[in-house]
Amino acid sequence: MFFPDADKSQAVLIGVSRHRHLDNLPTVRNNLTALSSVLMSDSSWSLPENSHCRVVRDPENVDDVVHAVRYAARAASDSLFVYYAGHGLIDPRNGDLSLSLVKSRSQEPYTAVLYEYLRREILSSRASRRIVVLDCCFGARAFPAMGDPTGHLLEQAQVHGTYLISAAGETREALADDGEGFTAFTGELVRLCRQGISDGPELLDLDTIFRHIEAEMRAKSRPIPRQRIADHAGRLALVRNPAYRQGPPAASPSAEGEKETEGARSSPSEPESAPGGNGRSPDGESSAEPAEAAPGRVGCGHGLLIFFALLLVGVLGAYFFIRPEGDPTPGLDYSNGDRPTENHEMCRPPQSGGGCQAAGWRWNIPASEKIRTTLRPDDAGTDRVLGGNLRLEADCDATVKWTVTADTRPVEHGTIVSEDTHYFTESLPPDVEKIEITAQRTDTETCDGRLYWVDAGLTS
Repeated sequence: MFFPDADKSQAVLIGVSRHRHLDNLPTVRNNLTALSSVLMSDSSWSLPENSHCRVVRDPENVDDVVHAVRYAARAASDSLFVYYAGHGLIDPRNGDLSLSLVKSRSQEPYTAVLYEYLRREILSSRASRRIVVLDCCFGARAFPAMGDPTGHLLEQAQVHGTYLISAAGETREALADDGEGFTAFTGELVRLCRQGISDGPELLDLDTIFRHIEAEMRAKSRPIPRQRIADHAGRLALVRNPAYRQGPPAASPSAEGEKETEGARSSPSEPESAPGGNGRSPDGESSAEPAEAAPGRVGCGHGLLIFFALLLVGVLGAYFFIRPEGDPTPGLDYSNGDRPTENHEMCRPPQSGGGCQAAGWRWNIPASEKIRTTLRPDDAGTDRVLGGNLRLEADCDATVKWTVTADTRPVEHGTIVSEDTHYFTESLPPDVEKIEITAQRTDTETCDGRLYWVDAGLTS
């Protein structure tokens, strides 16, 4: 039982709470907030926000979902965690599973994202372990003739080397409010992560978590979740057990015998040595140094040594753990136009809270302003992938329309709002000479906005 390497792992949490043509699922917003908090905490995978734990809220386009999963799948080499909460739609002609978007319609699965698209991206990942959690109904209420679609769709969703969990929902009940602001299945998962399992192990792996949730759902007469396991992924720990209590270690027979032997060697008439003194050596002979003289000199010396050692560790830690690390945008250099601020990867030591801030660029975009920046590849001659994620932060409801081009060819474009993130990757030919990003504020707010291109880079 073990935790994954946070630097080599990725999580994507996708949730659709707002729908134009389907029932809204307001509890999904709470699902995303709670699960991301768990995965980024020190009691779980300790994933850095944005760079390793991405939340996609209310996606409207297929690209928003597929690009997020593709980015994480390519970046992960240890563990990959993909979570979806929303409506599940079934194509009545072939039974294919689709996952709803904001603009999806119940009897038009082509308005949703086909799960097969995500499955392909997950399958292509180098990650040793892949966890897929689908907290959605399968649309059996819309197509009652489908019978029991759960088993079929689990087979369809399965990816070799994964641990697949599905909140088995033939009805909407799978997404019902659990009374505490979550969907039924995710609510049980969040409570388990926060409260733990009494008499459970120190680390809660996927198998243990699933068995506990399954029992809780049965006891509450709720839909029973299903699982599929491949390649022992169930031994991967998700969270440290908050209810774990370590009992006193049991004394071994040899230790008891040794204690009795030592007691027999000691003479009742001999005085006990003072705490911390050298009254007797381990073999029972008297120490050559008086007991009264040793504590003052040796203890003081050790104290000074420990003080200076801790001081040196603190200074070195501040340098090695908090200093900027490497090129924040590998493969790309600033050329001309609006110069962004470079954000180097900054890591804090554990005593300061730990965690790392992802590297990339930042542009300040005041109200009604536009930025234009030209970048140049710092190496050429091979096909490479341009990628990263764009995030907009502002103290108001800001909106930015943006475009990325390679020479004169459009690479990616879209509109992003405050606290939203867009992920993209695109293969570029070896002869690309410049890459340009433009961004324009399109809202009527007066606050300043900050556009981040996190994990920006051009990699082969």
